[in-house]
Amino acid sequence: MSEVTGPGALDERFANTLRSPKSTVVRATSDGVAIEQHGAALLAHRERPPWPTTVTESAGQQPIIETYVCGAGTVTATSDNEPFVSAWLPLVDWMNSTVRNHLARVSVAVSGDAYVTASVTPTALLEGVAHMDDDIYEPDASAQMVAIMAQLAGPRIATSPIGHGPLRPFGQVTFSESTLAEFAAGTIAQCRCEADQLVVFPQFGQLHAGPTAKQVAHLSCTRQLLVMRAATVARPT
Repeated sequence: MSEVTGPGALDERFANTLRSPKSTVVRATSDGVAIEQHGAALLAHRERPPWPTTVTESAGQQPIIETYVCGAGTVTATSDNEPFVSAWLPLVDWMNSTVRNHLARVSVAVSGDAYVTASVTPTALLEGVAHMDDDIYEPDASAQMVAIMAQLAGPRIATSPIGHGPLRPFGQVTFSESTLAEFAAGTIAQCRCEADQLVVFPQFGQLHAGPTAKQVAHLSCTRQLLVMRAATVARPT
């Protein structure tokens, strides 16, 4: 088992990661590149709206996912799927303002609208597959950010560089099946987040995963999840 840590602070070092261009995430090696892995930073909060019980009461046997477009002070649902849209709205509005406020304190600027997905999934269907939210290498674009808060268990996020073959601009980052298996087995160092923690990490090239059914199905029949994604204003390094 490799090193396991919890989320760190959203300090100047981590803020610089969120506002840096993607080129800083890709480091040349003797036989290709290494994709830097940064783990997650904790966004501390005291009060927030509760997870809506109407969502779990209304959910069936398949996942329900709703998307909201979030500006600075505005939240707009992209569907009229009730009762889910209205039930999640207070949490989405809270997440949008809370994440933006934390980022602003460390001079990370959100570029354009953010997008929040709210979902409820039967825990028996959770697969915990490791993935990246952004795998396209645009050297001058920002590494972007993703924030997550979830019931039962938070995400697991890689924290040590991962080797990769040569990568050209606008190429796709693709981690091997063996790398994904090593991450699942815990042989790649990772940050593990707890339930109800609000955490943030870069989108580009950042390997992460949610829990598997085996890990949380005994805790509840369903799991709610909020994910906020946004581009950040890249600063030259």
